[in-house]
Order: sequence, then C-alpha cells, then structure tokens
Amino acid sequence: MAVEFTEEQTKRMQNCFNMFDKDGDGKIVPSELEQALQNMGFQPTEEQLKEMIAEADIDKDGSVDFKEFQAMIRKKIEDTAKETFAEYDKNGDGFITKDEVQKTVQSKFMIRLSSEDAEKMIIEADTNKDGKVNYDEYLAFMMKM
Repeated sequence: MAVEFTEEQTKRMQNCFNMFDKDGDGKIVPSELEQALQNMGFQPTEEQLKEMIAEADIDKDGSVDFKEFQAMIRKKIEDTAKETFAEYDKNGDGFITKDEVQKTVQSKFMIRLSSEDAEKMIIEADTNKDGKVNYDEYLAFMMKM
C-alpha cells in the first residue's frame, strides 16, 4: 500500500512547499532551501544542500517541484512506518498482536499497558477484523493521525 494524502494533508504540504519556494516559480532550488534552513537556525554547507535537493530531485533538473516534494514526504513516511512496524512486530511474522503491543510499549516507553488497552489499540487499526494488524492496516492507521 502506498501512502495516499488527504486533501487537507496536500494543502498543508503545499503551504510548507510555498514557504521554501520564495520566488513562487513552483520549484525549490538550493538557494531557497538554504535560506529556509538558515531561517530555522541551521547552517547547511553547499554540499549538504546539494545532497538534500538530489535526494528529492527525481527529474534531475537541480530543483524540487511540488510532485517531487510530495514523493519525498511519502518516502519518509513509508520508511518511518516500516521501521516502527518492525519494532512492534517482534516475531517478524508481518503482523502486530495485542501481546506485541504490550511488550513494545513496556520496553520502549516504560509504560505498563493493560491487556484491555492493547486490545483497543489493535481493534482501532484492525480493519479486516482478524485480531491482528498487518503493515497496510498499520500504515492506514498512522496516516489518520
């Protein structure tokens, strides 16, 4: 399952993109990225700026347009979701169970989660009602947040 953005999420991304795209030409170039990062207190090197642009620059034109910006965000979300899913899927079977939720919350956050609360979490994400959460269900659940 690929990440699908809601209309509201797309609007927010467009607003964020526009903050970087200072001249409003629909592209973020290294100088605009540098200015935005400096405004946030970062001092990126020229090499770091080139790497950041290159990471998202699908068509290799030296800039990032909105579609490339969305693709970059989508990839970051998917990568993060895969990592966090794997943290919960302790036995690597492709599913998160109530017991795995309890164990992960206990070990990662030092919070004792009741069986009932873990069950509620599973139920909320378990769209096919099989009592466990697969990656697609997990990703869909995370995108709602």
